Amino acid sequence: MSSKDYYKILSVKPNASPEEIKQAYRRLAFKYHPDRNPEDTLAETVFKEIAEAYEILSDKEKREDYHYKRFYTYNYKYKEKPTQTPHGILEEALKIKKLVDQSDPFRMNQDALLFQIKQLLEEANVEVLKKEDQQPINQKIFDTVLAACEPLDYINCLSAIDSIKTIPLAENKTEVLASLISAKRQAGNWERYKSLIAIAVALLLCAIIFTVGKK
Repeated sequence: MSSKDYYKILSVKPNASPEEIKQAYRRLAFKYHPDRNPEDTLAETVFKEIAEAYEILSDKEKREDYHYKRFYTYNYKYKEKPTQTPHGILEEALKIKKLVDQSDPFRMNQDALLFQIKQLLEEANVEVLKKEDQQPINQKIFDTVLAACEPLDYINCLSAIDSIKTIPLAENKTEVLASLISAKRQAGNWERYKSLIAIAVALLLCAIIFTVGKK
């Protein structure tokens, strides 16, 4: 049985109608399709998950089988995947970081990165980290996900931090996250005013050239 929550991936309820599932798939596919995100490995990874979820949930028999295995497992025989572990979550975090490193930060679909982070730090995984309480691994997950957030702009970074701050750490992580928010805010302010400064400089140069030309 797949450990993935296909309903969560498509952002639909377990009782969603076939039409609702189709509409959710089309909406997400439009956002993450490789044709719209060329050479963006993150978007491609998210699209594959969306396509996998749609393949299962759009097929009546596959959906019934998935639904039964996920919600009604009593006396039902199937090869169950291993339970998630802190090490497994860390490996997934490292995969995300690797995808970020391989992507062009200027062409990256930031929603795709945010999608991956939220999937990684879903409630079930965070509960595993809390229960196992392996602080060195939790710290590595925290550091890895934080590093993966480097390409995110201020708004998306805030959204990612909502997930990152759920990682259980023994030491205070508030200062680290506050520092990241501050840096992203400053970068956002610079991006916001950079174009205005460029326009002002261009107008000043035009005025100087016009004045010199009149002489």
